[in-house]
Amino acid sequence: MRRRGPALAIRTRIALGSLVIALLLAVPAGFVLDAQIRAIVRLGTAEVLRSDQAPYLTEISTGRDDGFDPPRSGQLLAVVGPGGSTPVDTLPRAVRTRIAVLIEEDETRAVRAGGRTYIVRVTPVRDAAGLWRVVAARDSSSENAVLGPMRLLLVIVLVIVVAGVAAAAWLLARLSLRPVARLQATAGRLSTGEGEELLPVGDTDDEIARLARTLNILIARLRAATDRERQLVSDASHELRTPIAVIRTQLELARTGDGDVDALRRDIAGAERGVMRLQRLLGSLLELSSIESGEHLAVSSVDAAEDEVRDAVGRSSFRAGGTRLGLRVERAPAVTASGTVPIAAEDLGRIVDNLVSNTLAALGERPGSVQVALSVDAERMLLEVADDGGGLDEDVAGTATHRFTRGRSAVRGAGAGLGLAIVAALVDGAGGSLELHNQPGMGLVVRIRIPVLR
Repeated sequence: MRRRGPALAIRTRIALGSLVIALLLAVPAGFVLDAQIRAIVRLGTAEVLRSDQAPYLTEISTGRDDGFDPPRSGQLLAVVGPGGSTPVDTLPRAVRTRIAVLIEEDETRAVRAGGRTYIVRVTPVRDAAGLWRVVAARDSSSENAVLGPMRLLLVIVLVIVVAGVAAAAWLLARLSLRPVARLQATAGRLSTGEGEELLPVGDTDDEIARLARTLNILIARLRAATDRERQLVSDASHELRTPIAVIRTQLELARTGDGDVDALRRDIAGAERGVMRLQRLLGSLLELSSIESGEHLAVSSVDAAEDEVRDAVGRSSFRAGGTRLGLRVERAPAVTASGTVPIAAEDLGRIVDNLVSNTLAALGERPGSVQVALSVDAERMLLEVADDGGGLDEDVAGTATHRFTRGRSAVRGAGAGLGLAIVAALVDGAGGSLELHNQPGMGLVVRIRIPVLR
């Protein structure tokens, strides 16, 4: 794998990117401004040349015949008469030879002559004698004397602007990424197991705050998964200790017995029952762990859900004995066969199996009844299981859906105490709600609501 070199910090990359963008904008802007400055300076030179021409244009247009006044010192002027005469001519020789190629319009242009550049303005004017041309010229060095400092100032200003943009971008990136530094510091503490805090979320609802909230959800889920694993190990070690000890004792008795065949058989049968109980316990623990990890998330049709509830009640009727087992299924007309619920049909049947099994275990050999009702409308599916098995012990009514919850009498929870925990996990995974209406000495009503998908 190719090894990468150290990467620049984000704020440095932002500052460099802003610097490049600023340069890409500043360079064309500098050329445009320079062109504007040259145009302004050229307009100033044209005004000066027009001012130099003005007295001679006036003399020609007013028809004065006493000759032209000589130009001031340093003025480059020429007056070209209709016949080509030049009563006034202070132009350099190289410029004078170029007059003939100048257009006869009122225009200012740069003329290269004698290795130097001159700004020349030619203005035609007519009188009674014909067409005259008044030519005024200036060495371009005067323009350059003005353009030089202005261009230097322009470069300085652009450099300051570009540097300011880069500095501002670096500062803004530093301020914007300050919450990231706090996130990193908190994440570092969390990675070492120091504290149970969450990542800090800023006051503003920006991308970093949304990222922090998303990561906090992830951290909460990871902690919940870790807690479930820790609880699973703790529960398993606690619940398995006693049956394993019993099985071990029974096997030791069987091994060290005095040859009593009946006692040996009883010990082996007890060990077998203990192994079967361990198998059921481990199966329930693995099932609960699988449900809580989200592996059972599924969608089923309303038809499939109703059929599974009927099948579950049918399965339970074979072991109901003298218990009366009833079923009522209702569906609102607005719910079609294509309606769906966010739970697998077999999981819904498992819920019914667990609830009915709990009731049958609570009743034992006593007569009783269990009524299962399933109703579906456009908003939710309601599953209700009501019995007259005496209800939950008051000491466990508030924690009946927790793992290994068994009351003092251990009648309803004759098993491992995982039935209601599995039911609660399946309902929670489907986004539903579970309610226990307990009437001690009389019975228990379990109401489960699961939303219907649209």
